[in-house]
Amino acid sequence: FEAVTSAKALEAIAKAAQKKGKLAVGVETTAKAAMRAALVGISLAIEPGRGFYVPLLHRYIGAPKQLTLAEVKQILGPVLADPDIAKIGHDLKYVDVVLGRHGMPLRGIAFDTMMASYLVDPERIHDLPALAKRELDVDLPTFDQVTEKTRSKQLTFDQVSIERATEYAGAGIEPTLRAAEVLETAVA
Repeated sequence: FEAVTSAKALEAIAKAAQKKGKLAVGVETTAKAAMRAALVGISLAIEPGRGFYVPLLHRYIGAPKQLTLAEVKQILGPVLADPDIAKIGHDLKYVDVVLGRHGMPLRGIAFDTMMASYLVDPERIHDLPALAKRELDVDLPTFDQVTEKTRSKQLTFDQVSIERATEYAGAGIEPTLRAAEVLETAVA
């Protein structure tokens, strides 16, 4: 899993998504309510085995330089808005609202693993860690594990180190891409 902190690296991912014609996308934010959430980072995957995390708003002492929202909009915005590039994700409604509020509308939504999981069995738990374990036998950390408590206060995602956030976001988006392939046959 890779942190993307340069425009050149993000441009390479954007070109690869255009060439492949599909992109798994997720967001990391400061809140569960999409209309109030600040965009902290974007997770991306194009092929199994690789996950990327674009940090935007990590705020902690010693945080490295991150791409600005304007840079990400310029490079990734056209890919996200391209209806010919199939978008795959988990809870794409949330992703769409958050990205749209930050000036990057999501078009070409092709497959939502959370919705597919619900269609297969509405009685199951549909969060990403449960889905990844059930469909791929992959153990993912939970959000609460990554945003551990310090001094009896839960951290927000923007306070998590970029290294830890990359591991969490990359580990989540790559299985989303693979789970989509498994679930597509189940709901077809």
